[in-house]
Amino acid sequence: MKTVSLAEAKAHLSELVERAAAGQAVCITRRGKALAQITAIDRPRKQIDVAALRAITSAMPTQPEGARFYSSDARSRPLLMLYLNTSLLIAVLTNEAETERMQTWLGGQPPDDLAVSDWVATGLSSALAIKMRTGQIGVDYRADALAGFARLATDSFAVVPVSRRHFRSVARFADQYALGLRAGDVLHLAICADHGATLCTFDDRLARAGASLE
Repeated sequence: MKTVSLAEAKAHLSELVERAAAGQAVCITRRGKALAQITAIDRPRKQIDVAALRAITSAMPTQPEGARFYSSDARSRPLLMLYLNTSLLIAVLTNEAETERMQTWLGGQPPDDLAVSDWVATGLSSALAIKMRTGQIGVDYRADALAGFARLATDSFAVVPVSRRHFRSVARFADQYALGLRAGDVLHLAICADHGATLCTFDDRLARAGASLE
């Protein structure tokens, strides 16, 4: 649970409400004593429907992508959620070598543990556009994948907010130039670190960087 002073809560109320809605309760204090708490309205999330995912991907042409699946804690804190990176969701929502395995894995996770961010949604749209431009999928398949993601985000995922604080953290992480990461990749790590999440990705370099930042 995040703890903030009453003055901080007044200054950043919108961000704190988004954080609470994503599943991280916020305790508000006055003169060091707990005063109130912001929590999400209980809305049961739906278990992932693997058959529905396969209905999206089964008709797509097989695509050449495919890599090893990694998960990495971005910071040594109790696990609050599994943060699903763009590369993992591309494997789930298009027809790659690891698609069936990752759909099965995702369907086996408790939905209350699953999270994405608005930055993941941006990356997913971009990655699908690249697949379309390179002839791997058609416009209808891209639309199906985006619609599938929208349903998952509504029914089964927590969508964690991206804040100015995360962008400031990106600058700090990006200073570690030996990691060889782009700013957009580092943003995922900053979000994971802030929420005590485990990063789930197919990006080997990003997973190694997450481990090194624990």
